[in-house]
Amino acid sequence: MACAALAGSSQRFFVDPGLLAEASIVRRCYANHSTQLQAQARSQYLFELDVFDALTEHPLRTLVRTDASVSVLPILALTSEHAGSCIGVDGNTTWHHMRLNRLRRALHMAIRRSKGPLLYTCTCVMQRAYYGAALYRMLERVASRRKLVQLVKEPATKNAVTPHQIVAPCAPHFTAPPCAIPN
Repeated sequence: MACAALAGSSQRFFVDPGLLAEASIVRRCYANHSTQLQAQARSQYLFELDVFDALTEHPLRTLVRTDASVSVLPILALTSEHAGSCIGVDGNTTWHHMRLNRLRRALHMAIRRSKGPLLYTCTCVMQRAYYGAALYRMLERVASRRKLVQLVKEPATKNAVTPHQIVAPCAPHFTAPPCAIPN
């Protein structure tokens, strides 16, 4: 099945700078932990972190909001929970609930400034617990008014914020099938 093209003049995506800055803080907190914890990011559990890493330097990312056909919302709530406490850029210790409050405020502003569809990654079936009630309700309100698309590892039916989902199955290792060489 082919993918339908997004509406708009381009297939580029935009990430709000304020939300990107908050997600980057979560990324740095997580990066300060052990290599064993880092290895989890390359798994189904912290797929949101893999997506964040890929999208921040992706060639289709634009820095001009009006050039984008979709806005990506890097909500790294599960990553933040796994990061635990860490020293923030201001030198103070931050905790998950503190980072989540900052992410929620940045998300609110990013959504207000954006137009068109929104995409976020959450492959965790426990997103309600990791996101917290306020952030979860915010996403439900957004989904009732706008096209909110969730990138998931398998179709989410229980506690789904939005019915619009893109399934990106997570596989630990990819092995290419053998190719038949024509004679």
